[in-house]
Amino acid sequence: MSGQDGEPAPAPARGPLATPGQEPDRRVIARTLEALSIVHGCAVNLRRRGVAPEPELLCEMEGQPVWVALAPLALPPRTAHRVLGRRAWGGGRRDPLSQVGGVGVHEVTQALNRLLAERTAAAYAERPIWLGIRNLTFVWTQDDFDRHAAEIRIPRPHPFGEIWLLCGPDSRYGMLRLA
Repeated sequence: MSGQDGEPAPAPARGPLATPGQEPDRRVIARTLEALSIVHGCAVNLRRRGVAPEPELLCEMEGQPVWVALAPLALPPRTAHRVLGRRAWGGGRRDPLSQVGGVGVHEVTQALNRLLAERTAAAYAERPIWLGIRNLTFVWTQDDFDRHAAEIRIPRPHPFGEIWLLCGPDSRYGMLRLA
């Protein structure tokens, strides 16, 4: 397949989610659709894949079109390295995990709130549109998100009919409806 002017088309993203101009990873799409099907109790089928920053998925649920924008929830690299007990980028001493004591509430909720602020400020022409957030921190579980729900800020107004947090790599880790 080729792009404009005979140039090769960009390769699909190999990471956890697509970056602007790339398609989302097929496994991410499959896991997201599976999770949305479970929480809605009906099949959510893929009709078309888009390219970020537009909604990445055009799905069909009970015969009706639904656009889904995908977003990864990840910790900043310095925090992730600290949690893993690795040397931070740009220098720094090695902190064993026992000294770290896990990730602070504010680190994960700040990352989620930043992500929500960015995505809810975006303008999407398609409707209805949902936001699917995939937790890539792996140090927080559904119980942690439930316990700290009061710190999660959903900006109003926002373009999304529903906002879902997939609490791990797939539906076995649970999903929370944030809005």
